[in-house]
Amino acid sequence: MDKEPALLVIHPKAERHVIDILPILEERWEITHRVTAYAGQGIELAEQAFQQDYRWIISLGGDGTLNEVVNGAMQAQRPCTVGTLPGGTVNQWAREIGLPAHPIE
Repeated sequence: MDKEPALLVIHPKAERHVIDILPILEERWEITHRVTAYAGQGIELAEQAFQQDYRWIISLGGDGTLNEVVNGAMQAQRPCTVGTLPGGTVNQWAREIGLPAHPIE
């Protein structure tokens, strides 16, 4: 069975986790990962994801990265699933929904 494509949007400070996370994510999805280079790029990447047939968008970073991904997905106005992996400084949203502090966990 072919894996569904997923886009992993990564904050530069969380990039150190990618080598450990990719094998886990690739068990389920065909992952393309992009490290953001400037503020607001997560919005652009998430909004453009639909033109590239991604229906799964995963943020790896903190609350700001997740905020950008959600806003980009909303601007695209297409159905998708947004996920988050904590990799930021505070990760308030991840804590609120009960995710562990480390993205591998």
